[in-house]
Amino acid sequence: MELAVTMQRKALLDTTMSNYGLKARRFILFYEQHQRPWLPASEATVLLYIASLLKDGGIKSASLQPYLSAINNYHEDLRFPGPTKGRSVTRAVKGMATIQAELAVHEENIETQRTWLPAAHVRRVHEAALRLTPRSPEELRLLRAFAYVVVAFLTFGRPDTGTLLSRQHVH
Repeated sequence: MELAVTMQRKALLDTTMSNYGLKARRFILFYEQHQRPWLPASEATVLLYIASLLKDGGIKSASLQPYLSAINNYHEDLRFPGPTKGRSVTRAVKGMATIQAELAVHEENIETQRTWLPAAHVRRVHEAALRLTPRSPEELRLLRAFAYVVVAFLTFGRPDTGTLLSRQHVH
């Protein structure tokens, strides 16, 4: 029996268990403050928690998954269904990301119009890179910068180009 318990405990790294504990504690404290039961939590309860995290502004949507995993981990260990797996929670996380992006643009006055790099400019960078024979560390850095611009242009937002790019295409 002791070995079975140890195997379950060792399924997750000690740091993961510690992080889950801290994240679950935050979830529990939120619900104690609002006098709501956290176990078993419903999907609606999790939505309220996500909304509070957005309102508090301390967590980005990209960092939310470990919090959701911690909640599910505790529920599933006690044989309750994981309340963060539903469609509403998935949509709330996506909505949280959109709201946070909109707030960042609004608060920081970020220019949202895209500026594109014309292919003709990238071709000139490529041609300059082909002519360059680096003889110093500065020229080598310049060659690397040229290569970076060309490869980034070919692959960024163009997954088909990036996956079809082979060694023979790069000098």
